[in-house]
Amino acid sequence: MTDGLHIGDVSGGIRGSKLAGRDIVEVSINIIEFAGIETPSGRNLHALLRRLKEALPRLDESRKADTLAAIAQVERAIADLPGQEREYLKRVVGKLDEEAPYYVPLSAETTESRQSESSLHRTTRRRQRRAMADYCEWVPAQREIQRVRLDDLQEGVEKYPCITLLGDPGSGKTTAIEMLALRLAHKGLKSDPGRPGLLPLSLRLSEFEAGMEVEDFIVQGWSGSLQGNHWGAGELAANLEGYLDQGRLFLLLDALNEMPREQYNDRVGRLRQFIDRWQVNGNRFLVSCRVLDYGEELQGLQRIEILPLNDNQVQHFVMSEITAGDRTCEVLWSLLLEAGSDEESARVWGYLATELERSGLSKHWETITQALVPGDESKRGLLEMARNPYLLTVIIDVLLDEDRDQGRPDPGRAQLMANFATIQMNWARNKVNSREWLDNDVQEESLSVLAFEMQRRASFGTLVKTEHVKAVMPETVQPDPQWPPVPAPPDRVLVLAASANIIEMPPDRSSVRFYHQLLQEYFAARSMLRHDLSSLHELWRWPWRREEMPQVGQRGEFDPLPPPPPTGWEETTVLTAEIASGRHGELMRHLIDANPVLAGRCLHEARMNVEDTTRDAVIDALLATIAQPGISLRVRISAGDVLGYLGDPRLGELVTVPAGAFLMGSELHGPPHEVSLPEYRIAKFPVTHAEYARFLESGGYEDRRWWTEAGWKWKGNTTEPEYWDDQWFSKPNYPVVGVSWYEAAAYCRWQSAELGQEVRLPTEAEWEKAARGHDGRQFPWAGGFDVDNLNIRLGEEPVNRTTPVGIYSAGSSPYGVLDCAGQVWEWCSTPTTSDYRLRPYGEGWSAHEGQGADAEAALGRIVRGASWTDRQEEVAACAYREWFYPDFRSFDRGFRVVIP
Repeated sequence: MTDGLHIGDVSGGIRGSKLAGRDIVEVSINIIEFAGIETPSGRNLHALLRRLKEALPRLDESRKADTLAAIAQVERAIADLPGQEREYLKRVVGKLDEEAPYYVPLSAETTESRQSESSLHRTTRRRQRRAMADYCEWVPAQREIQRVRLDDLQEGVEKYPCITLLGDPGSGKTTAIEMLALRLAHKGLKSDPGRPGLLPLSLRLSEFEAGMEVEDFIVQGWSGSLQGNHWGAGELAANLEGYLDQGRLFLLLDALNEMPREQYNDRVGRLRQFIDRWQVNGNRFLVSCRVLDYGEELQGLQRIEILPLNDNQVQHFVMSEITAGDRTCEVLWSLLLEAGSDEESARVWGYLATELERSGLSKHWETITQALVPGDESKRGLLEMARNPYLLTVIIDVLLDEDRDQGRPDPGRAQLMANFATIQMNWARNKVNSREWLDNDVQEESLSVLAFEMQRRASFGTLVKTEHVKAVMPETVQPDPQWPPVPAPPDRVLVLAASANIIEMPPDRSSVRFYHQLLQEYFAARSMLRHDLSSLHELWRWPWRREEMPQVGQRGEFDPLPPPPPTGWEETTVLTAEIASGRHGELMRHLIDANPVLAGRCLHEARMNVEDTTRDAVIDALLATIAQPGISLRVRISAGDVLGYLGDPRLGELVTVPAGAFLMGSELHGPPHEVSLPEYRIAKFPVTHAEYARFLESGGYEDRRWWTEAGWKWKGNTTEPEYWDDQWFSKPNYPVVGVSWYEAAAYCRWQSAELGQEVRLPTEAEWEKAARGHDGRQFPWAGGFDVDNLNIRLGEEPVNRTTPVGIYSAGSSPYGVLDCAGQVWEWCSTPTTSDYRLRPYGEGWSAHEGQGADAEAALGRIVRGASWTDRQEEVAACAYREWFYPDFRSFDRGFRVVIP
């Protein structure tokens, strides 16, 4: 340390403060080190001040003056922080407040654990009878999981300190983060200065580069210049660890899927360590990611999944868009949303309709709402896309474009993106000197090359330095192969694309990012078709077999098994399929060879018009994938999901169980005894969501013919199973869950009428014979328990939810029945005794109980088979017996049917 230092001019916050021309933090740390005291972080002003004061008595007189000067400087910096915090919060409000009128609160779903009152009650009752030799049942754990719907994401933010926010491309993750930051900023500006609140800090993970520490990434975004699209709050960033130590930061990290791929796992690991270290102090964290790109890298954070917009949210979104800027309409719309009665709503709507007509906005409202009529099958594709906020924005722009061809836009994302890009370019053309303009097709070709190269160099992420961008952009392009190439100067293309809001460049033009990742993927899709498809196989391939699939690592208790790690080309390929007119067959042949799951996604999501032989080839490849136990479970689940959307040909299959005797029960689960049954047919799989949907669509919940007297009384106003629309359980070929015994029995009666023959629930004897065959085996498969043969919460890869039916082929019973162990507990027709006990074998028990008059009785009913929620091998045994009340519903209860 140099003697005789003097305080110089202060500028730029603590890091700009000078002591005789030297950085004040550096000087302070030198003083502390000289005094032999533990050195604090240079980004914690309060800790720095404490250490300086500790050092003061240890220094000689010649150094005390410098130390006192440093103390005064740090104290001044600390005293300035509240004012600088307010300036920062005002900056957040100024940047984000303009978008607030357009924001529609998003709904979401998550999973929680809770104390199970019913389990506790039944556990106590069962313990009183545990000594009975013929009674052996699993005692449920005292905690159970539940799916929770959040009508507004804000509910989740207020409830959970650390969140992983997942959603489809364009689902509104970024906007939700911005609105959360805005809310927190407004709250902070209103807070008592003596009790400062959380400081929101939203950052894009695309700027978290290889080799960076988490702290450096945060400081870069917080302190970086406004010209570089950062927050310009160097004074606050200089106290980063001080804020973390006080628990005052809410870190909002957007787009994990856009983070550069180079050293990706290393940086995610360090990010997780950072969250673990600082959340205990009260800091809050939210990290967003595309749902299909998320591999549980941040396991343990509360997983929240954004839901598609419902009809009311779509209407809210549209009205917010078309009335923005008209203050009267905005106020009336706000009043309509807050209306407390139908009468008040009708009155306000009358005022609003008049005002819309007066302002000329009614034609916009009519144009959009007529294109998005719920229930109109011809407009279903467009309405489904409108449930995505970003695509709805594009749809509105396309529908309201005065230059567009009249009529509904093509219901495909690629065509929407194309129309949107044209609108944006035409709008920008009016702002640019005509001599500087490049034709739209020239810009589009150049941007297509850029997008493809940015995606191929995934290590860069979605934010790329301008110098790198120019290096890969062509100087000429050839929009029409019949004509020579034309100039496309990269500098000019970038300026024009930025003016059209197709790409984003900060004021200093140091970096390039497409305005939305879907736009980048659309332009990359245009370029993909110009490549030899055989050269693209490596862009499409996943790890396929079990030995190739990387380990997931530790997950949160209820986090589902993630899909296979994405290549980053999935969305681009689906968009390519939409615009591959005339080349669908060729594209499908290559995709089937490289990745049948992606081929199926293209067929379904791009609504490809292919020959039946091509469609059959995709389905056959998916069927072959799910049938091979050597293929990774994560791949088999993904293949099954896509198969369900394409129309799973396996649904409704029956298996014949031959007449004859079999060994029923076991030493643990009632004494083994021989039971003879006539021939019958049983469903190969549990009844699926798609099959049960036909019962709903036929009015099954309104038709008393299908219900027992007790069931009809129980049903009341119930219109569908519990969890019917839950994203985890509502895929077409997943077992229907959330059904009571009454609902399962009603389905069987309806199905009987549909088929003209008796359809019913199996007796427990019929169920057990179908599951174990005649040889008395313990599990449906030969040999002992094997966690790879069933969906249960054991082993290294518990799925933590239901799966497509029939993907555990190695778990097949001797007769070919699948999913007998795990997946869902299955209702049987067999009742309990009148006092709700399992009837012991041999005491009036009959293999035919549950038929005839018993079918009407309001008794408890047997369930068999175990489920995805269970953690004991014992419950998966074929002889294991359990019962529940007939009105019980859960996300691990389903059923299968028998045709005698």
